[in-house]
Amino acid sequence: MLPCDFTSFSQLFYAPSVFTLLAASFGVAAALFFASARFLLIAQQTGYKPRALTKWFLAPANNYKNRLMLLSLMSFLSFCLVGACFIPAIGETASSFIGFICFILFAVLYIKTESGVNAKIPLKKTGRLVRLSVTYFIVLFAACFALSVAANYIAYLVGDDIVCVLRYCVLTFTPMLIPYAVAAAEFIAGPFENRRNARFIKRAARTLAQSRAVKIGITGSFGKTGVKEILKTVLGVRHKVLATPESYNTPLGIALTVKDGADADFFIAEMGARRAGDIKELCDMVKPSVGVLTGVNGQHLETFGSAENIKKTKFELFDNLYGDKIAVFSADNDGAKELYGKFVGNKCLAGVNGGFVRAENIVLSENGAEFTLLIDGEKPINCKTRLLGIHNVSNFCLAAAAVYRLGATAADIAEGALRCEPAPHRLNKIQAAGGGIIIDDSYNSSVDGAKAALTFLSVLSGKKTVFTPGLVELGAEQYAANFQLGKDIAEIADRAVIVGKTNADALTAGLAAGGADKEKIIVADTLSDGVSLAGGVNKGEIALFLNDLPDCYD
Repeated sequence: MLPCDFTSFSQLFYAPSVFTLLAASFGVAAALFFASARFLLIAQQTGYKPRALTKWFLAPANNYKNRLMLLSLMSFLSFCLVGACFIPAIGETASSFIGFICFILFAVLYIKTESGVNAKIPLKKTGRLVRLSVTYFIVLFAACFALSVAANYIAYLVGDDIVCVLRYCVLTFTPMLIPYAVAAAEFIAGPFENRRNARFIKRAARTLAQSRAVKIGITGSFGKTGVKEILKTVLGVRHKVLATPESYNTPLGIALTVKDGADADFFIAEMGARRAGDIKELCDMVKPSVGVLTGVNGQHLETFGSAENIKKTKFELFDNLYGDKIAVFSADNDGAKELYGKFVGNKCLAGVNGGFVRAENIVLSENGAEFTLLIDGEKPINCKTRLLGIHNVSNFCLAAAAVYRLGATAADIAEGALRCEPAPHRLNKIQAAGGGIIIDDSYNSSVDGAKAALTFLSVLSGKKTVFTPGLVELGAEQYAANFQLGKDIAEIADRAVIVGKTNADALTAGLAAGGADKEKIIVADTLSDGVSLAGGVNKGEIALFLNDLPDCYD
């Protein structure tokens, strides 16, 4: 009798035994799990959204489809060859499993090659990732076991010796299931995670409601973190301040900030949004009395759908202020000025281009900025800061207007300017190993942020190179925005290094339209490759690292 020659469906587990099937399924699932690090990383970077993960995997430029198919085909061919060769020596039953040795070997080789692929944003071993990983392994194991049972049953129906021996070869194609199994695990775990997060956020909202702190909300398409750090520094001259760290600008990010209490004089919350209603949700949680708008542009147009939706969402902050409302709008952005006109209440404009607080006599250098701050009714304040670029002067004006309305003195503001430090990866000056200067503006950039960085680069002296992957999340405007970015780079920089494929065509076309010579345009797969191709950053050279895309972009 063949090992798969059953007399009834109830005997499907008889030959081989159910324990053998379970062991084989566990081994295959384990191999697939350890080959899935990149997919778990993308899941984390896309916010654990199944649709976003599958969209990344199915993108035409994504080569992981080919890599997984190659792993499957090599495993399949080796499985068939080895299984057939061992039939005379060990029999048909054992031969049907011996091919798994090759599958495991190829999986180990694949895992080893993956370990050499550096992640721009390393995988963070959070509690949610651990729970997702457990769910994912269970999904893999269940899929492998179900395929094993199905293979047995099909072999039983066919009744052919060759089909019987090679019935488990179907498992060699399971690598192609990896992204869909991760997405399925996200889908299964999603409701539990949402309930868990909702309880966590509700506790944080109660903590904030009980706090004596004055709550300040900051929103905008760009510049939120910069203004937040300035506010935190200037208010910190005399007061205890708690602020969301880094770019924590979601309900969960705010909840993590206040999980141990909000014992402070001021609480500053950065408020991000990708869809209508996001900022209202944050306001319901924080209940801010002070709102600051840095500016409005097409950032996240891909998810908002229209410029009007972006404006409406940003204005949710001002529709949901509590208590003695204070609203501060940028005088240097048309969208912010438009929303300023809509707000009724205690409001002001602030920025380089005029307003209640404005800056004059601005002197920029590679070491910072000096300027005179003018506040209506106050004597001019001479300010000096290590913050780089004209946009940071504009950010300082916004923050100064808010703190002045909250009771800060001219001396506090001047002292705060001296204490301010650039936020990480937002126009930081770094000394390169080769003796040149690196301007690190690699945090996810917007159109306005890119313009500000290039404007700062234009005032510096030296051979200038811009390294950039371009701008994303701009929907239908993405090509045009990157084309214009290429033209702007061509006017200022001596060389351009395009990193990755996402915006390569648009940037190259824009650079050419701006008059850049072909030999001055370098295209590289990664930033490290680009730096090598450019010959490093040597003495007398200035390199601007403009934007960096997460691993879910090519």
